Amino acid sequence: FKSYLFENGSEKEYTTPGYIQTNNKKGDWVQVDGAGRVYFESKGKKTRIPTLGGNSVSVADMNDAGQVVGSSSMPYKAGDDDGGSRAFLWQNGVMKNLGALGGSWSRAISINNKGQVVGAYTIGEKDHKTFIYENGVMKRITAEGKDLYDVTDITDSGLILGKFKDLIPNCENKYCFTDVLFLDGKVDF
Repeated sequence: FKSYLFENGSEKEYTTPGYIQTNNKKGDWVQVDGAGRVYFESKGKKTRIPTLGGNSVSVADMNDAGQVVGSSSMPYKAGDDDGGSRAFLWQNGVMKNLGALGGSWSRAISINNKGQVVGAYTIGEKDHKTFIYENGVMKRITAEGKDLYDVTDITDSGLILGKFKDLIPNCENKYCFTDVLFLDGKVDF
């Protein structure tokens, strides 16, 4: 496949091998090259986004300040197949492990222009939960006594978009998901 840049009303092919993963309003972008290496590019300067010590890094989103979020593999540990992966926040060449709230895996999904990050983590293999990371602290997202099962975005006003699981009475499917908007601990279905 090919990537394209759209600037000043015209489209041009992005000819560097690989593809553009995400971009922001200031003209910065994150590019993945043909070998799977990830780079942040701003004003013609490329900076490689490293891993957290493992073999791979995956980017999910970037805000207008150039803060990049996603997940990175961790170094191998005995008894763990791949060392797991952790949500990260990268800015100005510094990679920060956001943790996993005691879980075995986490990934950041979205970041807003205030630097608030939302993502998912697991405890064990099946206990899927979501988090918000703000002011240096990762917190579990819950409302009405239930965990937000999936998170897709966070707006600059702090509105979180996601899904709750099994809220529909008499649901006949294995899992019934309900789209929600979440702000300041309150849920709007």
